[in-house]
Amino acid sequence: MSDFKKFCLIDKQLMESTVNQYTYIIANFIKGLDGQDLDKEAIRDFLSKYSNHSKYRYSNVLKALRIFVRDYLGKGELIKSFSFPHIGYEYREVPTKEQFKRFFQALDNPMSRCLALLYATSGLRRDEVRKSRIKDLDRANRMIKPADETSRTKGRFVSFWNSECDEVLSEYLGGFDGQDPETRLFPISGFEVNRIFNKASKRSNVKIKPTDLRRFFASEMAKLGVSETYINCYQGRLPRSVLSRHYLDLSKERLKEIYDKANLKVLS
Repeated sequence: MSDFKKFCLIDKQLMESTVNQYTYIIANFIKGLDGQDLDKEAIRDFLSKYSNHSKYRYSNVLKALRIFVRDYLGKGELIKSFSFPHIGYEYREVPTKEQFKRFFQALDNPMSRCLALLYATSGLRRDEVRKSRIKDLDRANRMIKPADETSRTKGRFVSFWNSECDEVLSEYLGGFDGQDPETRLFPISGFEVNRIFNKASKRSNVKIKPTDLRRFFASEMAKLGVSETYINCYQGRLPRSVLSRHYLDLSKERLKEIYDKANLKVLS
């Protein structure tokens, strides 16, 4: 599986967490073949195991198989007839400011408070924040460079944190003086992040996950009049329109100007 993983990382430029997931899926697929020929029936049998899973899970499995069978093995004719399920609009509840404040008050140490505020005020993905290194932070501009690699849909724009987060970050970074710039800001696993959020959710009686704070950020910035184009940039999504891609100023300086003008507040 190491060759397939390398293929995904280099040729597809997928995020490492996605590559690990796809590699796990393909390893199970190969194990299930148990020496049998790779054909449409084998693919159909494997996909049938996920027929009762969510549409998102089924789609991820099919994406992994497509990359493996069509792109890696060059046997696209075996999988081209398998289609993705239709995924329509699905409303997802976004935490309110009051809910976030209750959740925040249930966090019991500087690291967890810093983690939550970075999610809430930067809009970045769970692992982009979790894997950030000291050198990824521009303290003078309150700017953070996402730690994960890009893909065709995930850009390399920067995001920022607000003044509320800056106070907590300064407190947390007090113990980082003299550290190697490559040092991870949050030396914890994804499982540990989930544990921290689950614990605070139970204490506050407000269920919040890192992905909820990504939606929270987008919602709050939209309320403050920030356009979808800039919100997409902060959250690492590539602009889709010709206007955004080729004519708008999406420089770090412009992104900071828009962010500061919005004056995002999440605790007041």
